[in-house]
Amino acid sequence: MKKGKYQVRITPKRLVVDHIRSLIVSGRIGPGMRLPTRTELERLFKTSPVTVQRAFDQLTEEGFVISEGRRGTFVAKNPPHLERYAIVFPYRNRPERPWSHFWTALSAEAGGFRLRNGHDLISFFGNETHLDLESYRVLETDVLSHRLAGIIFVSKPFYLKGSAVLGAEGIPKVALMPHTDPELGGVKAVAMEPRLIEAAVRALVGSGRRRIGVITVPQMWEEVTRELGMLGVEVPLHWVQAASPEAPGAAGNMVKLLMGGGEGNRPDGLFVSDDNLVPSVTDAIAELGLKVPGEVMVVAHANFPHPTRSAVEAMRLGYDVRQVIEVCVGILDRMRRGEPVPEVTYVPVVSGLEKRAEVRDETLPA
Repeated sequence: MKKGKYQVRITPKRLVVDHIRSLIVSGRIGPGMRLPTRTELERLFKTSPVTVQRAFDQLTEEGFVISEGRRGTFVAKNPPHLERYAIVFPYRNRPERPWSHFWTALSAEAGGFRLRNGHDLISFFGNETHLDLESYRVLETDVLSHRLAGIIFVSKPFYLKGSAVLGAEGIPKVALMPHTDPELGGVKAVAMEPRLIEAAVRALVGSGRRRIGVITVPQMWEEVTRELGMLGVEVPLHWVQAASPEAPGAAGNMVKLLMGGGEGNRPDGLFVSDDNLVPSVTDAIAELGLKVPGEVMVVAHANFPHPTRSAVEAMRLGYDVRQVIEVCVGILDRMRRGEPVPEVTYVPVVSGLEKRAEVRDETLPA
């Protein structure tokens, strides 16, 4: 076969690094165990003491090994391929393209993950907007050097198709998305349990509310109207309004129109399905001077433990982002150990009064 014009030369140092790292990552030499001596490696690779030392220096810097002088060199007790997880956002939070509150809450909880669990969860940016190239390069380097125990994508990572990050073998990956996609390889899905609308409606109906209005986002409008019909709740279509999270002020204007009628001609229960809209919606209710919950009961979505501001009393329903992260890490650990995992794992709906709820797995594929 004809060889290409350019060939990558693998240096002796690289051979030694790759060999030792493979012994560690494969588990053949576990945490705290002694590594082959420098003399043994010099003989095995027919190389110099300087080259072997440089290889150990790199592995030490990467966190895989520690030297204990004359006792020898050992695998670190907490090597990165077992302790460091990545959470990848498509782009950095910027004024011209701000994150959703869900991503902001995830980022905040990622920072405290080590305090709660003893592992590192490091935020990276996937260069979707081509403005975060440096962060992506660090992520790619960590992937290629097996310095990650797993990767969490906060959205479907189509923007990384064909990349070393998405294509890397041996590093488990999950994404916050409703279902798996064959084009993304073995990336498993973690989804929010689709019971939020049902839970909100049942809370309102259970409190005696019969005239229910909904403020949602455009991508949920059809789902909301369909779910209301399945639950047997008759709602005039003009009482289901949608506002973009990027322009939440519009939601407040919708509420003023929706709630401006006389008693009997306006909803006595209101569900806000996206936490980005809650401040604007509740500000409008307060400005109208409506009694809450007497004249209108409000049920609003939240990402715990970081609910958005509400100007009036509201029952909060949503998801605990700490549990979202813990579920993702649990799936990654099971994948790394070679255990079967479901195609989709659902994070349950919780209310402001609940701390945790049982995580539900979709039936494992046959």
